[in-house]
Amino acid sequence: MDDQSTKSSNCVTVEIYPHLKQDDFDLLILFLESKRQSGGGDISNVDDLTFANVQNGKILRIFYQDSEVTKRVISKKFLKFKNYHIRTLPGSISSFKCEIYDILTDKLIIKNICVDNDDDESIVEMYAEYLAPYNEVTNLQKSSLSYNTFIATFNSKLDRESLYARFSKKKILRKKEIVLMDPFNTKSFLIFSPKKQDTDFGHLIDKLNSELANFEKSNPYFIETNSYSLLVQFDNEKLLNEIFNIFELYFKSTSLDLIIEKVYNFSLVDRFSAKNQIVHKPLLDRTFVEVAVQTDFLPESNSKGVESVSNTDSKEPSKLNSTSKSNLPFDADTKPEQLIEFNIEDIYTTALLNVKQLFFNFQEELTKINPKLELINSNGRLFLKNSSLTDNNSLKTKTLTALIFFFEKKASHKIIEIPARILKSPDLMSKIDSKVQEYNKLCPALYFRIQNQQLEGFGCKKILQNKSNELSRFIDVLSSHSNSNLATVETKPSENSIKISISPDSLAFKVLWNIKNIFFDFKNSVKSIGADLRIEQDQKLSLFNMDRSNSVWEAKVKDYLEEFEKKQVKTIKLGVPENLRNKINIDIIKFELKEQEKSLVSIKVELVENEIVAFGYCKAVDIFTRNINKKLKYYQNNSETNFAHKLLVVINRVKSVEYKILQGFNGKYFKEFSDNLNQIQAILTAYYKNETDNGFKIFCNLEKSEQQDVNKVNIWHQRVLESRKNFFNKFTRQAVQLPHGKTAPSKVDFDPEKIIIEWKSGTQADIIGEKNEVERVKNNLVKKEKLPESSDLSSSQFNFSKPNENTFLISDLKWFQIRILFEEQFFKHLSDNYKDLNVMLDTQLTRICLSGNKKEINKAKKMAFKILEKILGAEIECDSATLDQMQKNENQFLSYLKDQNLKCVVDTKSNTDKFIVYSTRLEDIEKFKSIFSNFKF
Repeated sequence: MDDQSTKSSNCVTVEIYPHLKQDDFDLLILFLESKRQSGGGDISNVDDLTFANVQNGKILRIFYQDSEVTKRVISKKFLKFKNYHIRTLPGSISSFKCEIYDILTDKLIIKNICVDNDDDESIVEMYAEYLAPYNEVTNLQKSSLSYNTFIATFNSKLDRESLYARFSKKKILRKKEIVLMDPFNTKSFLIFSPKKQDTDFGHLIDKLNSELANFEKSNPYFIETNSYSLLVQFDNEKLLNEIFNIFELYFKSTSLDLIIEKVYNFSLVDRFSAKNQIVHKPLLDRTFVEVAVQTDFLPESNSKGVESVSNTDSKEPSKLNSTSKSNLPFDADTKPEQLIEFNIEDIYTTALLNVKQLFFNFQEELTKINPKLELINSNGRLFLKNSSLTDNNSLKTKTLTALIFFFEKKASHKIIEIPARILKSPDLMSKIDSKVQEYNKLCPALYFRIQNQQLEGFGCKKILQNKSNELSRFIDVLSSHSNSNLATVETKPSENSIKISISPDSLAFKVLWNIKNIFFDFKNSVKSIGADLRIEQDQKLSLFNMDRSNSVWEAKVKDYLEEFEKKQVKTIKLGVPENLRNKINIDIIKFELKEQEKSLVSIKVELVENEIVAFGYCKAVDIFTRNINKKLKYYQNNSETNFAHKLLVVINRVKSVEYKILQGFNGKYFKEFSDNLNQIQAILTAYYKNETDNGFKIFCNLEKSEQQDVNKVNIWHQRVLESRKNFFNKFTRQAVQLPHGKTAPSKVDFDPEKIIIEWKSGTQADIIGEKNEVERVKNNLVKKEKLPESSDLSSSQFNFSKPNENTFLISDLKWFQIRILFEEQFFKHLSDNYKDLNVMLDTQLTRICLSGNKKEINKAKKMAFKILEKILGAEIECDSATLDQMQKNENQFLSYLKDQNLKCVVDTKSNTDKFIVYSTRLEDIEKFKSIFSNFKF
């Protein structure tokens, strides 16, 4: 039992990104055993470790022999090995997302709070202030990670016990149940596609590494990425903020359809997380033979399986080839949460999308799991609609199990290798392509495609087997005749052959040479006029006469070529707008051109000297032209908007400190800041629209011609931001909470030309102004009265200027304790019985100071503590109006208690919905309760 406990305590969870390759497994173990490299040491279970121990390609648990080594490795947290990022965690933790992080005491995550388009976010702010009525919301951020989710920041630490007590009374708002979540300091951010588009994050990872290289020391980090999100975690919060700001500015300056957001709770990123993806294991290993490989199993792939779809209804227009919500299979009764989307790259998905028979057969299998499950094929995407009350997560597992069993029993997947000799011949490849298309049209129970120089087939087992055998024999026949056929394509024909060469300068040559599918289409179509299109040496295209009896063959071919150029293909040229001719926008346009080329396979696109050139089939070119013009217009408007924003800087109520500084102090700092801006050709003005929308604007004062110059405007904008930062850097805002028992003084020592004090309540204040003065006033407000020491007392009386050792302090008492001591005649008893004892009570009612004879002080101490130990208290609920009356008529109320011979103290200040009665005698408290209802103010 002890050995088992020791072993568990020495366990370390190692999380790896990207997925570990089998060839690197042994090297990783050596790395984890190296003290210099990883802080590690001998691994006790090293002989039992194999690549099979790596869970999902990224999680490995190891056991060190020495507990000190375990602690050392875990304390490293972030490691780098080759191209792998590694996180080390205690063995009890399965992933870095499950680690325990510090809670952010001034923040709160409010989820599922409904805000309509016509509403502003003040609804959320009001609800947040309801939860914490004695606190103030200083910032409200709408999260893009989850629908109707907000992150509220308060000006001071939240009392979470009180907050959740108030939340329990109002959980429902607008017929929606609100969810509260605790925010944690995860030191991470997420970059993601809001519409869950497949995105290559490679260039962003490269940018991250290049930015980190600019820092002086090595800064470890961990990343996790999938097809539509990139999660980055740091060990250093300052570094996190700097890198976050760099990427935030980068995304604002580009038109990439990506969002960056700090992660305060990992449960918010579940819908972007790879852990939601069901990954299937291969049924068998895949093997290949050169021709006619027969495999009755599904190959291993890098697919992610079934993925959850939720909250895809972002209203921002798509920028990079994404599908809007209108294209999803939603009807009036369908919610996004009901849909589970299959990964388009998955082998199973490809089969179900293209083989109708498999689609209908698997639909029948789903009804056996749950009659309310429906398989939907929409725009080349496969969805599982869950109309039942069953949770999606449990359905994913059942669906995957059914899918694997279904394919093992009824379906098959075939791979047929195409010999290299055939791959080099466009003529032979066109024959294979024709045969494949013929099979696909005639039989709904199978589907063939040419993929990665292989022939890939899906379908019902027996039918696919038969057709695969036919295709294998067909490929064998082509392969046996390929030598002679290739010779006619690649060698120079005889002089007796009649041919027409296509001019290399013509549009026809340009299209046929660069676009493969048009080449094959044209090659098949010209056979109708007795011609054969061939590739000759020295990159030539020629049409050879296959019908020697046709005397007008040459004229027919020339007419056919002319008609082909005029009616079937075309080329266009589009100039890149001048305001987009910079490196960032050119890179974005290049990326968009590649995406358009992928989606429209019958065109070729080039970007040459700020000019877009496209050629291909007429219809495809027209579609491309419409699409790219829309994109260019969108990018141009964005660029103009960003450029216009740089000519104006706004300081409004959101920038609380800057706003208050410029608004107050009789315009002193407004003038000072305005003078600073004038020196860099900027003008500071105030604006007012309404109570909530007002503030200050900084306008550009460059010459009109200079305002059109991007470089000069960028320099001006940067100088304004630097001037603004330098000016306001000397100011700050501090929220002050007075110590218990201390209330707002009638007079505060401060310089009104340097700071502003705003009292939020009798014990809370905001101080805004110059840092030094704010700090001084804050310290004066929160400091407690300095306790007199023995060196501050005289021999005869309590005197701060003359020392005396015979002193005693009862410090930091609550006001009701002092009052009870008074009610118990403590002070009168001391004055009557201890003539040489001086008693002083400070003005804030927080301490009693005794000076005099040591013996008498000790007796007084015992008496005071004896009284304090007997204090009892009882809470009595009442409305706020009664509390107000009790506070306003305090003297009258105390006289009433005295007349009733009640030695009680009543606290009416600590709560808003009740007061507390204190006494040393229970009978006094009970008597107070019985007569309180009869008292009238």
